[in-house]
Amino acid sequence: MPLIIPSPDVRYRIQNVDFGTILERRFNVDLLMRAVDDELKQQWYFRRISDGIFEIRNADDQDYMAEASVDGSGYSATCQKAVAGSAQRMQWKLVDLGPKGYYILNTNFGRNNIFLLCEANDDLPNLGEDPSIRRNSTTITKEKNYRWRILEDSPSSLPDGGVSGAYVIQTLKGDFLHPEGPAGARQTLSVAAEDLAVQHKWEIVDLGNGKATIKNCRDGAFMDV
Repeated sequence: MPLIIPSPDVRYRIQNVDFGTILERRFNVDLLMRAVDDELKQQWYFRRISDGIFEIRNADDQDYMAEASVDGSGYSATCQKAVAGSAQRMQWKLVDLGPKGYYILNTNFGRNNIFLLCEANDDLPNLGEDPSIRRNSTTITKEKNYRWRILEDSPSSLPDGGVSGAYVIQTLKGDFLHPEGPAGARQTLSVAAEDLAVQHKWEIVDLGNGKATIKNCRDGAFMDV
């Protein structure tokens, strides 16, 4: 199965497919499943370790990472503070299921068969080991409570820009944003009521999580602050 590559500077929410609840860090080390809200404790960064293997770091404090803690004869999902050379129990394999979501498997002992899951519509995530899954298994079939959506926290969405991919940027009063000054020079931004054709057109490239680059079509210069 293909492995996704999350962007390292984008915040994500981790949502259970079956119950729709969001993974959240609470009280430093506890992991809970909660309804969606705006707290950074519900948002996560994925730091790549190797192909398809990531650390899952909490956006509220990136020193805290999702971990498979040893709990008696099994494991429990917690959030622990990162240390140099973090153990494999803090590393996770992401398996892309297309529109069905993702499996999130802990890599402890290199077996890649410890699944993050929800047993019921409650407030605790669980870990379940499946000995039938081998390190290089290519076919995995699990129920919906084993599957997760990895969602950008605040994905940007641009309207259809047509073939040119160009946009005009207007104020709420209807004025058009454009660069002020000769092409090629460092410019300021201004607004005007009339359409100044190419000066008013901007190429906007969606980078995800509410981020974008904005480049003037006339000058080829990027908007900056």
